[in-house]
Amino acid sequence: MRRPSSKLRTHRLLILLLLVGSLWALVWSLTNAFVPALAREALPTLQTRLEPIGIGLGDVAFSGLRISPWLNGLVLSDLEARLDLNPRDRIQMRSRLDIATLEVRLTHPFSLRGAIQATGLDVRLDPSDRPSQLPFDRISNARLAIGDLPLGDPRQAANAIRDKLKALFFENRAIGEPDAPDIADLLHAHAGTGRPLGPDSFVEALEQRLGRPLKRQKPGPKAPRRDSHTRDLFELPERN
Repeated sequence: MRRPSSKLRTHRLLILLLLVGSLWALVWSLTNAFVPALAREALPTLQTRLEPIGIGLGDVAFSGLRISPWLNGLVLSDLEARLDLNPRDRIQMRSRLDIATLEVRLTHPFSLRGAIQATGLDVRLDPSDRPSQLPFDRISNARLAIGDLPLGDPRQAANAIRDKLKALFFENRAIGEPDAPDIADLLHAHAGTGRPLGPDSFVEALEQRLGRPLKRQKPGPKAPRRDSHTRDLFELPERN
């Protein structure tokens, strides 16, 4: 009697797993069907929350949005948006943000904290939005990954993302394009110095090849260079 009983239990367990899997697949399919519309309806609320912290967001578009099978994350494809980092000025939405793939994952459901990962990230800042300390106005094909984000607080999460983007500009981890006026001013200011323009490693290599200093020297009279093959006339000979 034990064998039929064990077979019956196994059969019931398989049926239960099949029902749970079918129900989960149905929920996942319905979520994927309704989430894009819900995301577009939530955009005005997100834009309203971002404006007080100095981030204007507009013309948001994406080609696809899908939910992960475990229902703990989403993936946006071909995300495009216009930015304004000074929403209170007269110039509106002249900066651009393009992301090939943006993945948002919930890692701590109870505290609503998670992580984001953006690949194929392109950011183009308008001169009105670019902070003066940033070395470039654009990064291309970059990768951005941030963990432990407060996804339940859009303002705090947006500040963390903005700080990480600034770090990308400063660390030059992506391809940057300096402003054309900055290049022109730099060349104009350096034209009359008579020194080569480039990084220290480049200038040091030229110094070794030419056998003379090319870097900017300290102002004031220079000490005469002593010939290493002759003694100083004023140097006393050594006595045994």
